[in-house]
Amino acid sequence: MNPGDVNLNSILARERPNFSELLARTIEESSMLASVAAPLLSAAAGQRWSAQVACSAQDNLGELLNVDMRDVLIGAWNESVVLRRYLDSQRYPPDQTVVAHLSEHSIRSEHRPYVEISVGSLSERLEFSLLLELKLKGFRLKIRGGQIHEILNGDCQGKAKLSCGPALLWETETGTLFLPGSIKLEPPRKIVG
Repeated sequence: MNPGDVNLNSILARERPNFSELLARTIEESSMLASVAAPLLSAAAGQRWSAQVACSAQDNLGELLNVDMRDVLIGAWNESVVLRRYLDSQRYPPDQTVVAHLSEHSIRSEHRPYVEISVGSLSERLEFSLLLELKLKGFRLKIRGGQIHEILNGDCQGKAKLSCGPALLWETETGTLFLPGSIKLEPPRKIVG
């Protein structure tokens, strides 16, 4: 894996699940897409419109998983108090680069990707819930001037669940992934105090 290509799609989408039938049933049994249901029924010309929408979502799985892992990691690290000490410019002068060694830790992140469904002038979002859990080990950060300049990679294990309404569409888990190399952050990401 290219260390610069760090989105959830590249980590988890090794196998493509087939959830279109389950999603079609979920759409039919709920009030999802109610505002566009009648025009979709008309446009489907006798075919099952919910299946067409579900297949479109299935085909766009890569886009649904296009979550930048740098943002997930740095967002979680900024929520913890661990990095705040590096904001002390007396202890860590702005021209000094420090390598912070992170202990083994877990990150949980939730995202709300969606597929926009449009018929004529009507449109509605088909929203998904993407729950991500990561276990990280051996990660280090190069910090200078209260900003993270580089992520030195370690080991990662990931779990993800993709749902739509009450339906769990996909659940997957990676083995241990060693992410070699480093990820330079340009521009550097500010540590939040």
